[in-house]
Amino acid sequence: MSDDQLLQTLRQFATLKGVLGWALAREPRAEFVDVVIQDEFHHDVVLRVDDRVHAVFETS
Repeated sequence: MSDDQLLQTLRQFATLKGVLGWALAREPRAEFVDVVIQDEFHHDVVLRVDDRVHAVFETS
């Protein structure tokens, strides 16, 4: 998958459920690395897509 295709794919997610399904369906699977608590309502979820790409998803 090219960088542009990956970026396009990552931009499509509107929910963490969608991210989870995509991450688990990949081969090899993407790995959830961390959840950073910003405050009581907002969390950042860090996902290692591969050795050179990490994605961060803001949740609320």
